[in-house]
Amino acid sequence: MSSFGLQAKQAQGGWGSSNSVASVLRWRRFFIAALCCLVLWTTVASTTALIGEPVVDPETVFRALATELGLIDPGSVEDATVFVITQIRLPRIVLATMAGLALGIVGLLLQAGFNNPVADPSLLGISQAAAFAVAVTLLFPNLVPLSPVLACLIGSAVAGGILVVLAGRLQDPIRLILVGVIVGMFISTLTTVLLLLADPATHTEFFSTLMRFTTGSISGADWQTVAQIGPWVLILLPIAFGCGRLINVIALGDESAAGLGLSVTRARAVVLGVSLALLAPVVAVTGPIAFVALLSPHVARRLISTTNAWQTLPLSALVGATTVTAADAIGRLAAFPIEVPAGLFTILVAGPVAITLAKSSITTRRSRNKT
Repeated sequence: MSSFGLQAKQAQGGWGSSNSVASVLRWRRFFIAALCCLVLWTTVASTTALIGEPVVDPETVFRALATELGLIDPGSVEDATVFVITQIRLPRIVLATMAGLALGIVGLLLQAGFNNPVADPSLLGISQAAAFAVAVTLLFPNLVPLSPVLACLIGSAVAGGILVVLAGRLQDPIRLILVGVIVGMFISTLTTVLLLLADPATHTEFFSTLMRFTTGSISGADWQTVAQIGPWVLILLPIAFGCGRLINVIALGDESAAGLGLSVTRARAVVLGVSLALLAPVVAVTGPIAFVALLSPHVARRLISTTNAWQTLPLSALVGATTVTAADAIGRLAAFPIEVPAGLFTILVAGPVAITLAKSSITTRRSRNKT
C-alpha cells in the first residue's frame, strides 16, 4: 500500500492504528447501527405495503407478487389488489428508498468534502437549479425538448460550475456555502419569474406539476419512474462510496491532506461532481425533498461517534432511505385519503431535528478549535 493510503487509513483508526481496540469497537457499533436502520426500514416498508385502501395481510402481498410474476394462478388474488400492491405501493417503496439512499450520500459527501456541517444541496443552489431546469422544460417543451433527468443534470452542472468560478476554485468551504446561498436565491427568483410569465388558463398542468414537484413528493411513482433513475443510482452509488478515501484524507485538514499528496481542490471538485450526478436524477423525479441530505449525515455520525467515511457513508445512506420511506408512508396514511407530500413532512419534522443537530455540531467544533 502507498504511503498516502497507509497514512490515511491510520488517521482514521484502521488496522495500522495503535488504537486498534477502539477501531474494532467502532466497527461493531457501525454494524449494530446499520442493522437497526435496516430493521426500521423493513418495518416502515412493510407497513407501507400492507396499509391503505385496501388493507392487506403479508400473505396477500406475496401472492400478488407471485401473480404478477406469473408464478401462480392469476385468479387467486383480485386484479385490483394485485394492481394496487405491485403497481402503486411497491414502486413508491423502491423510489423512496433510492431517493433516500442518494440524498443521504450526497449530504455526507458535501458536508465532509467541504468541511461544513450545514452543507446541503439547497444551500449550494443545486436543488434550486434542478427545479428551474424542470420548470423550463415544462413551460417550453418544444423549445427545450429534454427529459426531466437530463434537464436536472444540466441545471445542476451549471450551478456547480458557477460555484466553482465564484467560490475561488473551491479552496474556501465557507465561501462556497455563501456563494451557494446567493446562487440559490437568484435561481429561485428566476423560477418565480417563470411562474409569473405562465398563463394559468393555458398552463394548468404546468402549475400543478411544478407545485407538486417543488414540495418534494413520491406520489405518482410507477415502475417507469423507477427505471428512469434506477441505472443512475446503481452506477453512481459505488462511485460515491469510492469517494470515502478522499473524504477521510480531506478530514485531516487541507494542509495535512496536501502533505499526503492529495490535491484538495481537485478532490473537492470530484466530490461535488459525484454529488451533482447522484442528486440530479433524484430531484428530477421526486423534487427537492428538503433536509434529508442535511439530517442523515448528522444522525449517522451521532450513532457511531466517528467521521470515518467508510462507516458514515453507508450508514448515512440507510438513514436517508429510512427517513424518506417513513416520510412518504406517514404523508400517505396520516390524513388518508388526502396525501401530504413527503417533502412537506420532512420540512415540518426532520427540519427542526436537522437544524438542532447541525447547530450542536458547529458548537462542538468551535469548542474543539478553542482548546
